[in-house]
Amino acid sequence: MNVSNNISPASATAIASYQDFWQWFLLHQQHFYDQYQQTKVLDEALMDEISSQLQTLNNGFFCQLGVHDEHTLEFIVTVDSDVKKIVYVEELIAAAPTVQGWKFTALKPPFNADTLVIEAEGLTFTCENLTFFANETEDCPDEIDLTFVYEDLNDSNQLPVENGIYLFLESYLGESTLVNTLDTIRMISKAEALAAHKTLVPMHKLPAFLVWRQTEFIECYEASYVPPPEEEHGVFEATLPNGNRVVANACLTLLDWDAKASHPWVVIVSTQYNGAANKGLPSEDEYQTFQLIEDTVLDAVLPTGTLPIGREFGDNLFDIFLVSKDFRGISKKLDQLKLQNPDLYTFEVYLYRDKYWKTYKRFSRH
Repeated sequence: MNVSNNISPASATAIASYQDFWQWFLLHQQHFYDQYQQTKVLDEALMDEISSQLQTLNNGFFCQLGVHDEHTLEFIVTVDSDVKKIVYVEELIAAAPTVQGWKFTALKPPFNADTLVIEAEGLTFTCENLTFFANETEDCPDEIDLTFVYEDLNDSNQLPVENGIYLFLESYLGESTLVNTLDTIRMISKAEALAAHKTLVPMHKLPAFLVWRQTEFIECYEASYVPPPEEEHGVFEATLPNGNRVVANACLTLLDWDAKASHPWVVIVSTQYNGAANKGLPSEDEYQTFQLIEDTVLDAVLPTGTLPIGREFGDNLFDIFLVSKDFRGISKKLDQLKLQNPDLYTFEVYLYRDKYWKTYKRFSRH
């Protein structure tokens, strides 16, 4: 399948729902399809027109058009691996009508063929010039930590190589696999790998390796968390080099849990405030507001398979610490809270994979 590049946003008329977008698409799809069949070229102006309407619906959506087969065009919606927006892409495609001559796809599909070539910033990435090896640690046996080896990596091209390898993996594995499977990605040169006596694995073996590792992971962590009769919490206080104070509370019982990887998504809900008059801590009135925010957030997200780790005040930030089994439900719930009361819920959400909750290691007893 040949795929066009991502499309930049353009001006568009307002589209307020998935149904609005698909109604608009149905009005124009025959023109788009006929244009391609006549020219056998994916016209950039037509793609811009589709993309502008799509981004009116959600500015995190990006569009690709590809040729699925002789009679079918593929319409792909991607979020460039933004985890918090994946649920919306999946909903958009689930709402798509059946249209002859079109295939609708949520997220970039895998193209794990040995012929894949990615060119970025003058560099070329293929299965021939990329290899990998797995890094294993006793403390984190289920973490998929991979180092990718690119022969021409050096100090002057570190960033372009990192970007190029990421683009290659996104195309080779597919966007969903990249987001849901790989925990840590590193890049080194072939000379470094050989100096470290690493056994290099051919790139074409990567998809099967990930299926094997993910199957083992799912079999080990199907359990749901059942809170014990009494959970133990710890209170932590510190003074930062700038003189500001930090006060935190964390659930030690959860942090001692031996099945952390069953909830591999760390979620931090972060709100800024001005604590200059109180060494970085909130005022009493602000504290009451943050207590309301925390209670409302927990009421909304705990039913989605989310567990509360704790909270922290300090250095002009209020953070609510959570972990979750999945990113979809919690992404939607937190977005809904912001929409319901945008003046109160001005928090930022950080959501990423961290199977062993290394983010919260500073609160652990061990």
